[in-house]
Amino acid sequence: MKSRSLLSVIRGCTGEVMLSRYANRMYDEELLNWNRHDFEIDNKTSVGKTKRIMTESVWCNF
Repeated sequence: MKSRSLLSVIRGCTGEVMLSRYANRMYDEELLNWNRHDFEIDNKTSVGKTKRIMTESVWCNF
């Protein structure tokens, strides 16, 4: 529910907004007219070992 509230707030912003998180269908649907950029990152454990490659997504309204 917090995600929907966040999306409602940022869609109403008149300034430039950038949001970063892991890819998510709800965000894609709610931010349909926004630009999305994906970045592959190596997910590290607390001891510095690489667990797996993750895709971090950034949505921008500019």
